[in-house]
Amino acid sequence: MISFEKEYLERIRVVLKTRRIALGLKQSDASNRSGVNLNTLRHFEQKGQISFENLLRLLHVYNMDLRIVKCFEDMSWWSVDELERAEDKKTVR
Repeated sequence: MISFEKEYLERIRVVLKTRRIALGLKQSDASNRSGVNLNTLRHFEQKGQISFENLLRLLHVYNMDLRIVKCFEDMSWWSVDELERAEDKKTVR
């Protein structure tokens, strides 16, 4: 795995574990509410490895999912050229 991926997954692991604890949820509670297998949740909190679908499920239970979506929708940091290209729907090949 590329080093930046490991770094990001580690940061996400720490934040989500901290969020679960802050919400007063046991791992079993988070697992039951999200539909993420308890062993999968434990593995994620120890190693930082999780599927995208399971990550989304946890984000939803931790009330973080809308923030993530807004992050992707925020185009304020895009360059003018990028915005124009997206608006014109030009294909990049």
